[in-house]
Amino acid sequence: MIKEVYDDIINLTLSIKSSIKKERNLLINNNLSINIVASNVQKIITEFKQYLEEYSCLKNNPIIDILNKYNDDLLHIINEDNKDNVLIILDNITDSLLDKVQENIIVKDDILSLTLIVKNEAFYIKEWIEFHRMIGVTHFYIYDNESSDDLYKKLSSYISQGIVTYTYWPTKGVYSTRLEAQLAAYNDSLYKYKYDTKYMGFIDVDEFIVPVNRKNIIEVIDDIFYRYENCGV
Repeated sequence: MIKEVYDDIINLTLSIKSSIKKERNLLINNNLSINIVASNVQKIITEFKQYLEEYSCLKNNPIIDILNKYNDDLLHIINEDNKDNVLIILDNITDSLLDKVQENIIVKDDILSLTLIVKNEAFYIKEWIEFHRMIGVTHFYIYDNESSDDLYKKLSSYISQGIVTYTYWPTKGVYSTRLEAQLAAYNDSLYKYKYDTKYMGFIDVDEFIVPVNRKNIIEVIDDIFYRYENCGV
């Protein structure tokens, strides 16, 4: 996840902690019942979870399980008569929430990523990757359309280094045309990884991006956005 989105999540986490502490204080001062406080905090956590799943694309992140556990704990105390037990659970949530978010959401510094779908093109995939790394591409999302030429093995070193994210993408019986499969792969990449990179490009493996006036393609893209601030809007 790029730092700008990560910072937004951290700020939201701090705001949520503050909201839960307010509910705690209302409970201490007997302004709200245990039942209402537990329900209010459940709602706060549920909305945070939905934000992380839908907006920040963290549906499969462990933080979602942690938030579900918080809500399970709250569910068990909705009819609790012991205020001290309730306060212990609320304190556990506020004390651990920020740490859990920071532990499970990884900040990435990928600036330019390329998404592509390939089939039986392992012979020159390394050359293609290395060329684009030379001009500034920092990550590759490669969708394997049922290759039979050991594509995964060719990419294994890049995968282990975190340079390539590999996805096996079968299409037989799923998509009626190769174009349909390609667009589905692009949409999948855009949805899953849109907050993991500053820029994302979509390209075929037989195409090469060649910066003409500069050596680094990122400088070209930055300059375009600097000169045309509504570019891409």
